[in-house]
Amino acid sequence: MLPLVERRCVALDLHTVKRIDAAGLAALIGLYCAAREAGHRFTVSNPSPHVGEILSLVRLHGILESQNTNKLPYFSTRFEETTA
Repeated sequence: MLPLVERRCVALDLHTVKRIDAAGLAALIGLYCAAREAGHRFTVSNPSPHVGEILSLVRLHGILESQNTNKLPYFSTRFEETTA
């Protein structure tokens, strides 16, 4: 996804993600930073209640979450949780 955020604004739909760990948070922060450096926006939308709580606890909700992604010219994709 890194090349994508370097080319355009991206809104990532997290509604199916039930949990997130430090590596997941680091990935979101990395994507956000890469997008900003390229002059684009990276946001997440529709986090599950638990993921939303985690984003709030680490104070990323105000930075990453967007309520109005449908009004902006974004590439939007859904992130599906996988088991490893």
